[in-house]
Amino acid sequence: SLIALMNTAVITGFGGVVQGSIGFAAVKEYALSINMNPLISACLATGIVAAACGSCSGGLSVFLAALGPQYAEICTAQGIPLEILHRSICWAGAGLDSLPHSGGYVTAIIHTDLTPKETYPYFFVTNIVLTSLGCVLTIALFMLFGIV
Repeated sequence: SLIALMNTAVITGFGGVVQGSIGFAAVKEYALSINMNPLISACLATGIVAAACGSCSGGLSVFLAALGPQYAEICTAQGIPLEILHRSICWAGAGLDSLPHSGGYVTAIIHTDLTPKETYPYFFVTNIVLTSLGCVLTIALFMLFGIV
């Protein structure tokens, strides 16, 4: 469990570095300037940050600290419940947090003694494709039927 704990700590610390970078300021400005549904732009921004951090929790923490209040205000003004914003960004963060540098993936391959070449196709489908589809489905159900 120490390896998993250390991987998580390193990735979370890396999230703080990402948040302090010049590039993150550009991502933040871009996310707020996109003229589209705020659920979609919030999911895109969360996914990008989670991918950079290699961590869903790290990406969500960074996104919510930097952009959460602005998106809460935008969604409230447009009549979008904050519950659907939360569900959507959780799916989005979980979608792109599983790139080969993520702490969870690194921990998994360490404990299985398998190579990334052997494992990543399966990891990609279960952790990126399926969770990204969950994000799209969550937004679609809300936009089409108002399901929160």
